[in-house]
Parts: sequence; structure tokens; C-alpha cells
Amino acid sequence: MKILDKILIGILSVFAAAFGIALISAAIGWPISSAVLQRMIEGLQNFWISVLVCVCALIIIAIAVRLLIALFRKDSNRPNKVTVLKSDTGESFMTVSALNSIVGRIVRGNPSVRDFKTYVKTNGETVDIKAMVTALSGVQIPVLTEQLQGAIRNSVENYTGVKVEHVEVVVSATENEPEKAKTRVA
Repeated sequence: MKILDKILIGILSVFAAAFGIALISAAIGWPISSAVLQRMIEGLQNFWISVLVCVCALIIIAIAVRLLIALFRKDSNRPNKVTVLKSDTGESFMTVSALNSIVGRIVRGNPSVRDFKTYVKTNGETVDIKAMVTALSGVQIPVLTEQLQGAIRNSVENYTGVKVEHVEVVVSATENEPEKAKTRVA
């Protein structure tokens, strides 16, 4: 999860919790200085409306608490490393970000690729790799994707010893080569 998403969820959770507490206080008749909330309290004299508001407020508070817990809990279901070597003396691992870096270097090395984004997923033993690329226009897409798939699979398996289950190359856009600066002849 991106840091901005975490911040937004944190802010949302705080506001949701505050709103839930305000609803409960309005439902049970605690004095609130705001005129708008005072009018709400007057409308909540009906017992069933008060119960309904309390139930809604408890749901909002539960959601806010759940979001706050999820915000700071590490995602333990998704491994962030892959086994490189198992031996009698122990195991060696490589992080997903290190593998992603290797894949990025391979894709960046292809002169037909203008821009790219790579994703590596693992189950702890093998990896699936996805590369989203912007190709130069005029490039034969099937040839490019086959080259990238082969280079990624061979390089990752040879460099790291990690088995690559699947390599997906998606051409998300094509771009013209930037024109070289033209010199003026006087």
C-alpha cells in the first residue's frame, strides 16, 4: 500500500470514529454545543430512532477501528522474499524488490523499450513476472515481447537460481523516437 493511501485511510478512520462518537453522544442525549447537533438531539427523542442511530454509529466505529488495524498490520500472506538456495547449512533468500531490480535492468537494456514498469510476485519458491512496457513505434510487438520474455526468464533463472513460472509482457503504449535536434544551415 502506498504511503498516500495509508495517510488517507488514517484520516478517514479518525473522522469516521469521531463521527460515530458524535452520533452516539447525540443518540444518548449528551449535551453538544453546536446548534445543529442540538436540533438533532431533539429529533432523537423517539427510542427506536435513537437505537437505529446507535447501531449505525457502532458500525461506523467498527469500520474505523478495522481500517486503523489494517493500516499498521503487515501483509503476512504475501511473501516478500524467494528462496534462492537450500543446503545442509541453511537457506539463502532474495527479496522481491531485488528481483524486480534485476528484471528492470533486463527490460531497460532493450533498445526498443521507451518506458516500463515491472511487477514480481512470489509464492516463496517460484516467481511470476509482469512487465508493462512502452515500445517505440514501428517495432514488431510479437518479436519484442518474445525477446523480453526469453531474456527475463533466462536471466532471472541463470543469475538467481529462482524458477520463473510465468513471464507476462504487456505493451501498454507505443511512442515515436524523440526527434534529434536539427541544426540550422544559414
